[in-house]
Amino acid sequence: MSKERMQKEESEPKSNFTFITTNKEKIESARRHLNKVGLSFATQSLDLTEVQSDDAENIAVLKAEEAYQRTHVPIIISDHNWQIPALGGFPGPYMKFINQWLSTQDIQNLIKPYQDRTIVKTEILCYRDQKGLQVFKCDMRGVILDEARGEGLPVMRVVSLMPDGKTVAECISEGIDMSPDYTIWEDFAAWYKTANS
Repeated sequence: MSKERMQKEESEPKSNFTFITTNKEKIESARRHLNKVGLSFATQSLDLTEVQSDDAENIAVLKAEEAYQRTHVPIIISDHNWQIPALGGFPGPYMKFINQWLSTQDIQNLIKPYQDRTIVKTEILCYRDQKGLQVFKCDMRGVILDEARGEGLPVMRVVSLMPDGKTVAECISEGIDMSPDYTIWEDFAAWYKTANS
């Protein structure tokens, strides 16, 4: 190995694990929280199996297991589950498809007959290494708005998870942390440091 390559490797922070995603917002959120506690990660894109299931945690677990078996390195998967109580928990783990099929107006029309406009976003983190699997979950409550604002996927333009009513799309474009009390990454970091001390 050349002296230059050795110096480069020594200057680069060592990754603690690999985050399987290409989603820039997920990556920025993870870095913002984990950098504070000295944890770093690499990122990798993998085309993982999209299991058809109503159990969002099971979907995330199966993705994590597949990613680990394919990479053989410590990995983490982040998945979301969206539930609208007034619609019986719809769409659950199928928000990706809802964003492909429905417009902002379609989403607003679905909730229009109901007084309860609550939507709950559940973040699921699955960490897998040679020792086994760990799952972390956190809920964020928000509302579906009458007016679409911002750019991006339909649900991001009509859902607010903030007290001031900014949509998810607006928060992303303005670089606003939507989760000051959203501690899933801190919970993961605390567990990881204890488990690997």
